[in-house]
Amino acid sequence: MQNENDTQDQEDREITALLKDYPMPSAAADFYDQALVRATHEGTRRQRNRWMLTGFGSAIAAGAALWIVSAFLLTSPDMTGTETAPTLPTVTMTLE
Repeated sequence: MQNENDTQDQEDREITALLKDYPMPSAAADFYDQALVRATHEGTRRQRNRWMLTGFGSAIAAGAALWIVSAFLLTSPDMTGTETAPTLPTVTMTLE
């Protein structure tokens, strides 16, 4: 285990030495301001999209719930079935 750690440390030192020689451009004076503005703008756009999707999903769920409730409560009874026919009072008129 100790040998693996020594090998990893040696590789880390070699990579660090190579990166020190790698040229890195300096940041522009307004780079950080632009980065903060861009990050803030993207965050508000994502938040607005999330709330729009939440509202749309809620509207669909409410519509489905109303449809199911109305299907159960607002249906007319079946008057042609054999189960309800004997219990309905009827009047029969005949001539002679």
